[in-house]
Amino acid sequence: MISLGSAYRKFLVIFAVGIFFTNIADFSIKYGLIPLVWIGLFAVVSAPAIMKGLTNSRIPIQPIIYWSAFYVAISILWYYHSPQDEFAFQEVQTRIVSVIFLVLALIVFNGTDMQRLAQKWIAGAVLLATALNIYELFNPMTFSTIPGRSSGLYNNVNQSGAALVLGLILSYHVIPDRFKMAYVGITALGVIPTFSRSAMIGWMMVVGYFFVRAGFRAQIRRLAVLAVVCVGVLVSPLWGDIQHSLEQRGALTLNVFERIQFFTGG
Repeated sequence: MISLGSAYRKFLVIFAVGIFFTNIADFSIKYGLIPLVWIGLFAVVSAPAIMKGLTNSRIPIQPIIYWSAFYVAISILWYYHSPQDEFAFQEVQTRIVSVIFLVLALIVFNGTDMQRLAQKWIAGAVLLATALNIYELFNPMTFSTIPGRSSGLYNNVNQSGAALVLGLILSYHVIPDRFKMAYVGITALGVIPTFSRSAMIGWMMVVGYFFVRAGFRAQIRRLAVLAVVCVGVLVSPLWGDIQHSLEQRGALTLNVFERIQFFTGG
């Protein structure tokens, strides 16, 4: 039977991933809610769990705590040797708030069960981001300010691609083996519409590492199936229809073609 305290911590994990990893915290700026509001709300709702952890001495002192303290100290020291203008103050404030959020997340995510739950919800966030990026590919500039490149809720196309790659890294091991190849392919479908070269290369490196670690012999059948599907789509009339639709919608711009050429022409 799940205790009330455990259920509440699970709620906090879901809240953190659902608001911050999906980037709703930044996306909501358009509607007047700045990230600081979400962080403050997260601090308030997580206070009972943090107090309980402090009371029971279950919060471990990890290296990240020492790093956070050093980072804040350096930032404050830098501020006193800066012009101390509005920009410098805002920068220090952002760093301190970021460290506070990091420490709160460290406490909330403490424990194997909570980390595994977070990984599952991160997988859900990856699927959501992929769906939004694909949608924006056929409906340019729904979220992004760059024609032909998708960003989803991340506002920035490079950040969107990086979040998908990071999400793949964090959630890969909670995906059932029979769905791993499909999940990797779906993640690629989310990264490609960003046309972020760094994200695409990062995805290749991560997937290559996963395959090497698992052993190529164990993955050869799945790789063959994935290759056949990709080639089949590219040579079928379906690809021609997709390309024509994207051109009609203004998704295939000169910038996009230049980024594609980066891979095809070196």
